Amino acid sequence: MRTRQIAFILIALVIWLSLGQISGVNAATNAQIPPVRPGPSNVAVNPNTYGVAVNPTTNRIFVANGWTQALYEFDGPTNIELNSVGVGRIPAGVAVNPTTNRIYVTNIGSNTTSVVDGSTDALIATIPVGSLPTGVAVNPTTNMVYVCNLLANTVTVIDGSSNLVRTTLRVGRSPFGVAVNSITNTIFVTSLGSDTVSVISGSNNTISTTIPVSFPWGITVDEATNMVYVTSVDKDSVFVIDGSSNQVLTNIPVGKFPIGIAANPATNRLYVANFESNSISVLEGANNTVITTVTGQFSPFGVDSNPITNRIYVTDAGAYSLVVLDGSTNKILDSVSVSRSPSGVAFDPNLNMIYVTNVQTHSVIVVNQASKDIVGAIHVGYTSFGIAVNPNASRLYVTDLASSTLYVIDSTTNAIVGNVSVNFPSAVAVNPSTNRIYVANLGSYSVSVIDGSTNTLIDTIPIGFMPVGIAVNPANNKIYVTGTGTFAILVIDGLKNRIVDHIPVGYVLYGITVNPVDNSIIAANGEANSVFIIDGKTKALAADILTGFTPFGVALDVTDQEIYVTNLGSNWLSVFDLPTKTLRATVAVAEFPSGIQIILLALLPFTLCFARNTRRNRANRKRSAQYP
Repeated sequence: MRTRQIAFILIALVIWLSLGQISGVNAATNAQIPPVRPGPSNVAVNPNTYGVAVNPTTNRIFVANGWTQALYEFDGPTNIELNSVGVGRIPAGVAVNPTTNRIYVTNIGSNTTSVVDGSTDALIATIPVGSLPTGVAVNPTTNMVYVCNLLANTVTVIDGSSNLVRTTLRVGRSPFGVAVNSITNTIFVTSLGSDTVSVISGSNNTISTTIPVSFPWGITVDEATNMVYVTSVDKDSVFVIDGSSNQVLTNIPVGKFPIGIAANPATNRLYVANFESNSISVLEGANNTVITTVTGQFSPFGVDSNPITNRIYVTDAGAYSLVVLDGSTNKILDSVSVSRSPSGVAFDPNLNMIYVTNVQTHSVIVVNQASKDIVGAIHVGYTSFGIAVNPNASRLYVTDLASSTLYVIDSTTNAIVGNVSVNFPSAVAVNPSTNRIYVANLGSYSVSVIDGSTNTLIDTIPIGFMPVGIAVNPANNKIYVTGTGTFAILVIDGLKNRIVDHIPVGYVLYGITVNPVDNSIIAANGEANSVFIIDGKTKALAADILTGFTPFGVALDVTDQEIYVTNLGSNWLSVFDLPTKTLRATVAVAEFPSGIQIILLALLPFTLCFARNTRRNRANRKRSAQYP
């Protein structure tokens, strides 16, 4: 099996794991584990902002919200959120029919397509489609809707007038993106697994030809010129296809990992979301050149344009917001937040401060432990995620997913004093007794061991799954790791840097901390909306504390006997009394993306990069064999 197919299977596997976690499915049975509870009613907006679509007629923008299972509507002139509509589980792709004012949303968690009436903002139909529906497009002339089913290798054709499935077409492997030329009634589908673009005739729903394109992802059509543009994450370029002859004319180098793409037929310009480069390439369609590159602190993913207002809308998957670009000046006009929630949390007993990571402001929020007031913020990295404190050395350690970096901060001055290169780090923990720092790496399924005195890497421990949380018990020098792909807590011996045990829990756990006094393990269970307290000696569940919606980060104040929990879905920091297991206070902490989505997002470029580099290495080996 080719490397790119393997890479995409890995992506699909992570999506599958995410679906299981969000839906509350546990793959192990344990009599001590309580059933999954429903989340609290006051759930805040935490969108998986990938899909975006524009209705140029009404000047409304629609963004899919993967966390709250909703479609959000924004006003084009003011960029203000107007409404939200509940759709299926984990909505992803979005398309609009401006003629009928219908919005179509693919739901990868329920294998359905939701139909929303744009005039009333009401859900009017839910249509079963294939397995893992992703891209969606509409032909407003024929009122036909086309949905890519990634795991089924098919495209579902829906009649927009009746909301019934007209037919299902088999295309290439792993279809993802889809675009329509309503003038020629032609549909174009990118297939990641087979390196092709399928060309479908809308008049008879048959595949007329396939066009080879290396690892195609996003696709768009300029109907005014009948040109088709395809992003290639393998070549870091945009392939230009003549829609009349279905021939590749050229490819345009852009940024790294171009994902989404949109055309403005009124100006003959293209806009490309370069995920890894944190930039948007603006292309001139007349001569196939890059006019400019818009850079900023964002992770662009989905793109759409309004040719009437000449505004371009880009979803920022890293900060969960909607970036608005002026097409005439190529300047960013606005960044509309559609997400709020904290993630990493740590406590410094010497300074009596609680630290909470905050992605949208690229900072660490500082909370006074006594008053529970926010007293400051430390700017650090771009996607500050995990955080840990060494009170003995006055050091804060913050993981930054986007740059694969561990930042070292002097907690007395709040200044960055060092950094260490790691591999898509999710979490970090410190043993103040040995001055060792342990980093959980999403990108390499490993734990990095760092010497805190020199900020140098001294060991890497492979663990075999994608780590999410990590904690250290300085009393016994044991490290505890949670993550996706396991229903247990992994135990590492800090002296030998070797795995010595697994503690079965029956759930995928997120953040974790340890009470060194009694060797109890405290872990966030995002599925059950609770915090588990596990006896480190007997491995039995000692307590189960109900929290806010989707708890993620956990920290402990041993002196005051307080547990601090960040709640992704509730946008607050919960403070619990450890002896009584009761809630003491909540602190509103806004602006940060949700947990499983950001992990999936972080793994995406790593997987694609792995596929590309492996293929290049194979090619180099072949050349070496031919020309020794």
